[in-house]
Amino acid sequence: MIYLEEVIQLNLIKDFQLNHEPIQMTFHSQTTAYWDIYHAHQGMEFIYVHQGEGSVIIDPFMYEIKPNTLLFFQPYQLHRIKMDLHSSTYNTYERSKFLFEPSIVDNLLSTLPNMQSFFRTLWKDTLTCQVLYLPELASSWDVQLKQLDNALLSTPKEEHMEEFAIFLIGFLQGLRAHWPDKQDSTSANQRPMHHVEHIMKWIDEHYQNPFKLEELAESLHLNTTHVSHLFRKFSGSSITEYLTAKRLREACWLLRTTSEPVHIISSAVGLSNVSYFCQLFKTHIGTSPHQYRKNSTHT
Repeated sequence: MIYLEEVIQLNLIKDFQLNHEPIQMTFHSQTTAYWDIYHAHQGMEFIYVHQGEGSVIIDPFMYEIKPNTLLFFQPYQLHRIKMDLHSSTYNTYERSKFLFEPSIVDNLLSTLPNMQSFFRTLWKDTLTCQVLYLPELASSWDVQLKQLDNALLSTPKEEHMEEFAIFLIGFLQGLRAHWPDKQDSTSANQRPMHHVEHIMKWIDEHYQNPFKLEELAESLHLNTTHVSHLFRKFSGSSITEYLTAKRLREACWLLRTTSEPVHIISSAVGLSNVSYFCQLFKTHIGTSPHQYRKNSTHT
């Protein structure tokens, strides 16, 4: 069984469903509650830490987080961020972050070959550095991030990609000048995808269908026992827990953004038994799907 806290921890970044919103951003977001998230997700993500201290695990390595730290995660790359909100120095985790679908950006950079090459390195290569301490860029990036935030809030959605492209070119120029590993994206040094990342990606692509562990294991050329063991070892949860979190998050999205009846939404997230779906939703979200939709329309 998973509880609400686990749904939040496993699926918080599933708010970043890039099929609905290919660009997503938060500006100077603050957290004072417990923060320990271990996940992988669609898209490229940059987090700039304004305040707070803690640690981040990327693959097998751990790095320190402190103010003016930039974190960068490739698509479906497992990472864990844990912030110490009871330290003598900081009791708030404050950050700005943006997440986007890289293939769209790659097309926009087609007329800038050097920038596109650097971008593809960040997107696809095995990187020796994904955590940078850059206090010298704090003021300029803060201005750029604020301008992007204002632009996304004040312009129609169809103009967001253009505004984001303008921001990203300036952001990448600053990052490129300070990036310690100038790898050539034409090299064969592509980052291998971890088995757990494959599992998460497979679930993201197949959650709408009835789940069969055998099909997942076959796609990885592993046996079912090994697949289950690997996922729990590296993610801290079972495949069923992750799948349930994924389905519930998608259901929440559909309840908030569509008028489809509950039985249609239940089927859309891979649960043909609507009674079971409602029971599952009530257990983990704390309210019925109908009440959740009603509450969402008043917020």
